[in-house]
Amino acid sequence: MEQLHNNIAYTLSDRPPIRTVGYKRAIRGKLSERQAVATAFWKELENDGRLASLAEFGSGAPILGVSTNFLKDGYDFFVCVETDEEPLEGMEALDIPGGLYAHFQCEHSTPDAVRERWAEIYENWFFRSGYGHLGTAEVEVYTAFGSDEPCQLRAPVKKLEVKTPPRFGTGRRVRDLFVVSLTMFAFMYLGANVSTSSSAPLLFGVIGIIVGVAVNQYLKRREEEKKGANKPPEKDSTDNDAK
Repeated sequence: MEQLHNNIAYTLSDRPPIRTVGYKRAIRGKLSERQAVATAFWKELENDGRLASLAEFGSGAPILGVSTNFLKDGYDFFVCVETDEEPLEGMEALDIPGGLYAHFQCEHSTPDAVRERWAEIYENWFFRSGYGHLGTAEVEVYTAFGSDEPCQLRAPVKKLEVKTPPRFGTGRRVRDLFVVSLTMFAFMYLGANVSTSSSAPLLFGVIGIIVGVAVNQYLKRREEEKKGANKPPEKDSTDNDAK
């Protein structure tokens, strides 16, 4: 059943694993450079006839653009078809894992349309959708790549755990206030016991506030690092204008 989140229509389905055969290109380098590599690969396949041969090899099956094996410096991109046939010379087999996928329709199969659709998905749909990117294989399904025909984009997803909010206040603010207050009073107590000056508790209290703020900043960074595990893989959405 089609659903809507942040004005983006999508469906969810559990898909079986599939076996594909096609051509592979390693997309590496800086984010800004990967788009050019992917674009050149598509043009290369089209110009030397391998794209047309792949369509014949797949007996009319849709052409798939698959991004997988995500790394810090890039990912592997396959142009392939679903088949049980053995790879021909220069081809490679790729098994696409089954599991939960979010399906998105793209109005056209042109590079610009696909790129813009992926950008919307990464920037808007994943935000508070309740789903995180699984990090396995993104699949683009083309009946006529580069045409005005629609295509489908599939993102592997996982349901995110919904944490119960704290009983009191707004969680982080309560914690931040508690940490600052605790360190302030602890330092004031320390100042009152290590010095006979009447201003010592006040001075040490100020130091305690500074320490408390620093501790809160450290805890915040740790939380952000943990949240990073649920983010989509580091992949420039503009890479997809090549697909």
